[in-house]
Amino acid sequence: THAIRPLGSDLFWGWISLQENSEGVPDLGISLIADQQNKAYGPEAVQLFGNYLHGKYGLKQLSVRTSAKNIQCQKAFSKVGTIFDKEVVDQRYASLMESYPDLASYGEMIKTRYYHVPLPILEIQPESGIKMDEEAWQIAQAAYIAEERQLMKKYQLAELEDLKKKMDGMGDAPLTEVRAMIKQHIEELENRH
Repeated sequence: THAIRPLGSDLFWGWISLQENSEGVPDLGISLIADQQNKAYGPEAVQLFGNYLHGKYGLKQLSVRTSAKNIQCQKAFSKVGTIFDKEVVDQRYASLMESYPDLASYGEMIKTRYYHVPLPILEIQPESGIKMDEEAWQIAQAAYIAEERQLMKKYQLAELEDLKKKMDGMGDAPLTEVRAMIKQHIEELENRH
């Protein structure tokens, strides 16, 4: 992970990172602080970082993931020549859907789009070709955030209900047994996610 900063400054504008995805391909991640978004710094950072990785390690491509509803991110990545690979339900939520079938209606909301970026990146395209007016984008983003919060709230309530059932089943068990059961429940949650 590397900080994104303007040349000759200690200001922090965001970060860019590389990790191996589940298929063994280098996966790129980037995040800019709100004040520095929509100024073309993201594509420039991706180009610089991607070309550095190509020159130093001989990487021929990078993998990129983004929410299917995150148009802003898709626009930014398209400027560096991403190529669409697939769209699937985000694996972080797949087990959640299996565990709580009543949440399946959120499947459309939690799709992830996978792309790859051929290296080196020779130029940044001025226009992404993905069009969406600003007001429509803001409405879509607000709806996405609201849906994600609602999904997480339902998930948390379902987990609390599971814990309550376990506690009710313990009757008048000693406090040490209740604590042990809660600890085990938390460990199960951590292992599941």
